[in-house]
Amino acid sequence: MSGMTFELDTPHGRMMATMLAGIAQFERDSLSERVKSGLATARARGKKLGRQPGQRPKSDKLAPKVVHTDGLHVILASANTPCSI
Repeated sequence: MSGMTFELDTPHGRMMATMLAGIAQFERDSLSERVKSGLATARARGKKLGRQPGQRPKSDKLAPKVVHTDGLHVILASANTPCSI
């Protein structure tokens, strides 16, 4: 709070902290209500929410490659890969 200070060991300071905390909680609750209302409205309009199925080329490119060991022991399987264990 750039420049705004108050002492928490005085009655005035505790009152200010309590008021600011109450206002912050009110803002959080208001935001939550608006988001829930918007999601409910979108659902009522038939909008599909959440992650949609399909191709994700960027995430597929960045995903680690799975090494199939075909039942080999980890040491034998790692011998065929360019990494160490």
